[in-house]
Amino acid sequence: MPPTHIQRPKLDPQPLLNTYIHNNTIRLVDIIGTGAYGVVFIGQHIHTNQRYAVKWVLGTKTTENEISIHSQLPSHQNVLSLVLVTTEPAGVFIVLEYAPGGDLFAAITKAHEIVGDNHAIRHVFLQILSAVQHCHQNGVFHRDLKPENVLLFPNLLVKLADFGLATTRTVSADFGCGSIFYYSPECQGASFRKDQKRKAYGCQQSDVWSLGVILINLVVGRNPWKEANLQDPTFKAYVRKPRHFFRSILPVISDELDSILSRIFCIDPARRISLPELRILILGCRTFTKHDTVSNTASLPPAPLPPLPMPLPLPLPLPMPIGLQQKEKLLLLKTTTATAPVAYTPSFTRTMLDYVGSYTDEDGLVSSAASVAQRAKHAKPSHIFAHPPFPAPTTRPPPLPTVTPSSWSSSGSSGSSTYSVDRPFTPESTGTAAGTAAGTGIMATTTYALHKKPTCTPFNMHSTPSLLSLSPS
Repeated sequence: MPPTHIQRPKLDPQPLLNTYIHNNTIRLVDIIGTGAYGVVFIGQHIHTNQRYAVKWVLGTKTTENEISIHSQLPSHQNVLSLVLVTTEPAGVFIVLEYAPGGDLFAAITKAHEIVGDNHAIRHVFLQILSAVQHCHQNGVFHRDLKPENVLLFPNLLVKLADFGLATTRTVSADFGCGSIFYYSPECQGASFRKDQKRKAYGCQQSDVWSLGVILINLVVGRNPWKEANLQDPTFKAYVRKPRHFFRSILPVISDELDSILSRIFCIDPARRISLPELRILILGCRTFTKHDTVSNTASLPPAPLPPLPMPLPLPLPLPMPIGLQQKEKLLLLKTTTATAPVAYTPSFTRTMLDYVGSYTDEDGLVSSAASVAQRAKHAKPSHIFAHPPFPAPTTRPPPLPTVTPSSWSSSGSSGSSTYSVDRPFTPESTGTAAGTAAGTGIMATTTYALHKKPTCTPFNMHSTPSLLSLSPS
């Protein structure tokens, strides 16, 4: 049932021109417009010259509802800001943010800056969508969405205004609330089931329906029907055959927009598209019209893009068993290319020791006790090589060349130099002195003669070391 219209006293704005409000700090300099609920002035602050939109209303329940809801709604870049409310002898004055571009209705019907321009349509509609979604997320439902309540700022920035019919109830029984062209069917109490009478409607789904009519306004500059009930012949035809209906009555729209509109104007409110999904479809719509109308939108900011997905964190590596660790090291050692030159350092000697440390030469060469005692001073703890990087060979290598102390030399006609390799003592190969040293963990020294220019592959600590070409001096 449509609401009962109450006769309100007519407000005469002329006597209030050039008068002051809010402790004589804001002067009413001009009239923007008049409506059924009040008059809107242009107010100017006497100290800062800042302009405001000053809404003059009577102290009614609707006014109290608008002030209460708008003042509690968190600020948003696409929602008109409420500056202050002051009560004067003439009535209640709501001071709002001033929009120099007027409302969206004038831009659609007169300026023709938006209609048919894909870039402008997407830019403006996404802002309206953000404002409505912000309201819904904060428990506010507008219920009077229309171009007249969307105000324009420079660079086609738009902001939602007029919360006089807004509510915080998700379900309402206030049928006929809003403007006739933007009513949803359920908002008028319409039910398409003969055995069921509608008792209430969802305010969130009703706002989505109104957004669909605004989207058609932006694209083609007209309404799809006069009102969404079965008494309207156009809407009745849509209910009978909704598939591709908008493409038939609005031939200029694209197939993509026709598909989006069919999701918005779903007769069943429970199956109507949600605002997050509608945003995705608008962002993904390549064109709203079959023939894009080019207009002067050079100053328009670029259309917003959807955020990039956040990269997923890499999983931490699981601990590897000891056996697999050894195999992993062997694999790396086999595939690593050696680049470093040969360096005769103690670390190199230690690496050679790791490689040959599990066996002894068959000749059982042992250095003197004096050299054993001297090398024992520089011996390192044996636990360092508890897990050598190379596995112990399973077969005995060929015997090393026989070298006697008398043949050692650092220079001479043979052109050779001496080189020492450390290895652990083994009682079997070193005799009594060696056995005594082995019991204490002392390292023995076996000395071989080495060519000054040995032929060998470059050594790298991370690659398999190559045995140098050893020969007697």
